Amino acid sequence: MEKSLVGCLPADVASVFAKHCVDCHKGQFAPRGLSWEAAKIEAAFDVPSREVPGLKIIDTAAPESSYVLKKVRGETGIKGKRMPPGKALAPETIKVLEDWMLSLKKAP
Repeated sequence: MEKSLVGCLPADVASVFAKHCVDCHKGQFAPRGLSWEAAKIEAAFDVPSREVPGLKIIDTAAPESSYVLKKVRGETGIKGKRMPPGKALAPETIKVLEDWMLSLKKAP
């Protein structure tokens, strides 16, 4: 994957967040305190979700269980609405996020 200029975030992943998430999730007063600005995404690694504290926002030990994936997929067990609001992400866009999160997996 080609890397973006910001940290180690792949360009395709940075593009998904920029196109679909950052309009709402940015700045000091981002919803739920969650900014999806490229420079701040790492702050969501292994942090419990405010909506479902038993799940991590981006779980590097079990990426497939990451709360953000559950939110974009619209799975049962989420609180609030599917993200992003209005129009669901295309399956290929969700796959970009899934593949990236799986690449973050840490050894037990």
